[in-house]
Amino acid sequence: MRREVRSHVGSYTLLGIEQGASKREIKNAYRRQARKLHPDKGGDEAAFKALYAAYRQLLTITKD
Repeated sequence: MRREVRSHVGSYTLLGIEQGASKREIKNAYRRQARKLHPDKGGDEAAFKALYAAYRQLLTITKD
């Protein structure tokens, strides 16, 4: 359980948002970060994949 919670905290940090953010806030943060990290825009592919994984994880655990 602790590992899962830490994982979620890391996802919030990666997206640059606070815990408990709404789905809309998560989506907006993802889009903002994706513009910076996307490989087509000169970003790192591994960083972009980590960002996407964090985004998907938070969407699945967020209820609203």
